[in-house]
Amino acid sequence: MNNLLLIIVGIGALITPFIMTGQEVGIGTTSPHPSAQLEISSTDKGILFPRLTTIQRDNIPNPAHGLLIFNTDNFCIEVYNATTGQWEIVSCPSTCNPCDTCAVPNIVAISGPQQVCPGDTVTYYNNSNDANSWSWDPPNDWQIITPGDSVTFVAGSSYGWIYGTACNECGCKTDSLLVQQAPTCP
Repeated sequence: MNNLLLIIVGIGALITPFIMTGQEVGIGTTSPHPSAQLEISSTDKGILFPRLTTIQRDNIPNPAHGLLIFNTDNFCIEVYNATTGQWEIVSCPSTCNPCDTCAVPNIVAISGPQQVCPGDTVTYYNNSNDANSWSWDPPNDWQIITPGDSVTFVAGSSYGWIYGTACNECGCKTDSLLVQQAPTCP
């Protein structure tokens, strides 16, 4: 009986910190600021965000508004904006000399049809005028006909994300567009 009581008290002591609500949590500090739910303090360490490729990022089911990741494809910290349904860049390191005027290419958005049928010839545009190279990653069975800042594909029978990456001497930036089967397909 005493062992059972000891086990119950031990389990309660272990889970109590995790079920308390309304408390600030401090890591590296015993007095987190009252306006912060979590305060992390260190003089010799940083925060390491989850590191994902663009494809892994886009496979996160129902990302929360404000979700942060480090994108290993473009070396940028990104945040999910649930209002727009888009990942937005928070910060990217620059490999350029600060005295230079270069910057990572600015992609406004990939444009092109979002609904296609198998066998359709479709063109997509990577709207970036400050890039000097482009790459495209379509759904699995799509055929690339003409690559470049715009690309022409023959659509296959699979659908999903088209990724367009624009690069210059300062780095690369990737954007994506979801393509689905058109309801008018035979």
